[in-house]
Amino acid sequence: MLRFQDISTDTLAHPWSKSTLSQGLIAALAIGALLLAGFLSGHQAAGAIAAGGAFTIGFAVFNPVLHSQIISMAIATIAMATGTFAGSISAEWTWAVLLTVAVAGLNYGLLSGLGASAGWIGQQAAVYLVIST
Repeated sequence: MLRFQDISTDTLAHPWSKSTLSQGLIAALAIGALLLAGFLSGHQAAGAIAAGGAFTIGFAVFNPVLHSQIISMAIATIAMATGTFAGSISAEWTWAVLLTVAVAGLNYGLLSGLGASAGWIGQQAAVYLVIST
């Protein structure tokens, strides 16, 4: 039987002691800048969509890959874009949606075995795939 400690250890794998206020503020500034750019350009919806992507990518700061926040953000961006593309391409056919979601789930499971940061990237790719279908 699973104990709460088993679940919480996996769920709370993030190294919160390494997080700083400045990291959060930098991510928040990027979101605010995109919302403001969308407002000032008259493209509020596009600004909100870009801010949503920046919000997700901002969490890459807390999940460094190869000890680099930039590499983590780049890989997460590519994974999310790939998931979005695959989901939008397969959206027309139910069998294709089921297949791509199954592959995304398998991908997420395999990446989770590599560590918390890799699992987070696989999760974001799967989430964006499901949303785009």
